[in-house]
Amino acid sequence: MSGTEKPLRRRALVIGNAKYGPRRNLYTPVNDAKAVFGVLREIGFECLRLDKKVPIDLDREQFNTAVNTFVDIVSKDKPDVALFYYTGHGLQIGGGNYLVPTGIETDNLTVGQVQRNLVSLDKIISWLGEGIAEGERQVVVIVGSCRKSKITDEISKAAGGKELFAPTVFKSAGFYLAFSTQPGQLALDFLKDANGEKAPKGPFASALLNHIRTTGLEIDGVFRRVCADVVKATSTEHSQFVQVPWSSSSLFPGLCLAVDGLGETPNPKEPNSPFPSDDLLDTERQEERSHVLTDDLFREHNRVLDDITKGMSTIRTDVDQLKLKQEANIVRFETILASQADQQGALRRMDQRISELVANIAELKAKQEDDIAHIESVLNNTYATEQGKFLTEIGERLPALSTELRQLGETLRADIARVESALAREKAKRENSLQITVGNCVTNVVRLIVPGHGLDEQFQDIPEGPQMVVVPAGNLKMGYGSARRRFKGSWREERAIEISKPFAVGRFAVTFAEWDAANLPHKPGDHQNWGRGKRPVINVSWEDAKSYVAWLSKRTCKTYRLLSEAEWEYCCRAGTNTAFAFGDTITQQQAQFSAYQTAEVGTFSPNAWGLHDMHGNVWEWCEDNWHPDYEGAPNDGSMWPGGDTSLRVLRGGSWSNYPLNLRSSIRFKYRPTDRFNFVGFRVARAL
Repeated sequence: MSGTEKPLRRRALVIGNAKYGPRRNLYTPVNDAKAVFGVLREIGFECLRLDKKVPIDLDREQFNTAVNTFVDIVSKDKPDVALFYYTGHGLQIGGGNYLVPTGIETDNLTVGQVQRNLVSLDKIISWLGEGIAEGERQVVVIVGSCRKSKITDEISKAAGGKELFAPTVFKSAGFYLAFSTQPGQLALDFLKDANGEKAPKGPFASALLNHIRTTGLEIDGVFRRVCADVVKATSTEHSQFVQVPWSSSSLFPGLCLAVDGLGETPNPKEPNSPFPSDDLLDTERQEERSHVLTDDLFREHNRVLDDITKGMSTIRTDVDQLKLKQEANIVRFETILASQADQQGALRRMDQRISELVANIAELKAKQEDDIAHIESVLNNTYATEQGKFLTEIGERLPALSTELRQLGETLRADIARVESALAREKAKRENSLQITVGNCVTNVVRLIVPGHGLDEQFQDIPEGPQMVVVPAGNLKMGYGSARRRFKGSWREERAIEISKPFAVGRFAVTFAEWDAANLPHKPGDHQNWGRGKRPVINVSWEDAKSYVAWLSKRTCKTYRLLSEAEWEYCCRAGTNTAFAFGDTITQQQAQFSAYQTAEVGTFSPNAWGLHDMHGNVWEWCEDNWHPDYEGAPNDGSMWPGGDTSLRVLRGGSWSNYPLNLRSSIRFKYRPTDRFNFVGFRVARAL
């Protein structure tokens, strides 16, 4: 899918019922539902959860809640595709198709009680199709049912129904219905192999999982392949009978369930959304994907081989870089010596200017004394005429001379004050500043920068790289701090951190312009054309961020990296101990949050050290693996090794979060390969 095409919005509800009671239970529906749930999310569907779990073994109330919630979401959001998948007991009564919840008591049932306790499949199809304009939405309903057991015998006997499905007639275009077997026929719950062992998934679900991921294959083609696989699997001597799936369609051509460029995309807009957002990485999700572990291991094997090959190439490159760095260090040392010589020359010129000012003062003083002597001479002149003439001349000249002397004195005092102020600033800067080498692998200059003055002083190693500020050494109380009184239920203890020396940090999160300048293999999209340029780069994983700092280090011959988790909170707080760098509250005039997209970096005012957007806009990757608490953490601010190596830490909150998730102490985690439209990163540099 290109960056200019409107992305498809697809919603799905998956239900699997198996626990019906003794001699009524089914073997495969739970495995089938979890596997289908996981694969649908892989190919871009947002799947409804109940209490953050896959909807399985639902009683009638839970079943109706799930269906009503899904119908309401489809009606409100108007997705392009709405998909309903059910596996469990089902049957027809009076020509209508019904799905069976768990917890049904079948003793002494009447026809009315049966119909009130079951869920009508025909009504679900009707509700999903309400308000469909031509071509507006396409509805897919997949039912793996029609299994024979004691419960369907009892319900059929009470209601005069059959353990079979009736064909469905659509009243409008835009529908696709697939049954695991032909109307009027039974479906198998499981197959057995030659040793009599039960397969973990039903033949219909197994075939569906094999073909639903096929990119670009229209849905008719998917179910033709599913039908062929099921017929082949149930034609063996170990099967009770041959099962033939059935489907009916009023779709327009062109619907593909797996589309190139679509993948798992959580919905971060609403914290209480029934679709998964902030807990994509829980253990249940790992269970949902267990059926693809073999492929993942194979890909991991190939990735390790590729990494070894790349590592050998990197070693050879590093040897060449060390030679270049040695030559660059010689040039850098010569540059430092030249810079020191320039500074000494500037001081000599300043001393010379002061000497000139002192000489001018002495000259003016001598001129004043000459004028006074001349006046005295005129006054003592014995010739009255000449005396009067000189007195007149003196009287005319004195006001102008007085004004000139006053202006000259003011000018001298201002010059002396400026010189003294410049000398004081230069002296303070020499005492408190750091000498920082700025540039690339060939050309460098030495700059004097005072740590913690990022509001006034920044540097940039290369024009296409990030702007950097220098943060000072200092101490940090890492954790909720004074915000503990405002936010109840704190789950992290504070820990004391000491940052022993200054380091450089990106003034902003890395932007699209800076990422694009690196020309790396991954080309992240800007999500619905939000914009690139000065907006923070999004849809980048932790591994993508590591590839950028590696490129930047190689390009500049400087050591760039991601911030450790402790360094990130130290920079965010900038000397404060409140919930936010701006105090215990935050407004939308101070950060981008509770919004609909990212903002350009620098839109909001920085913190005391000159760092922008530490709260909101995008979550920022840190170097550390995930640890659930601070027990055993290093106290020097360094990256904390160990922990859960499958997860990485993120900090800062994003455009989609509420203020509670923007606090200086808030923590989150994702896998190092995950990419989202609310995650970016910021870089650090050793000095």
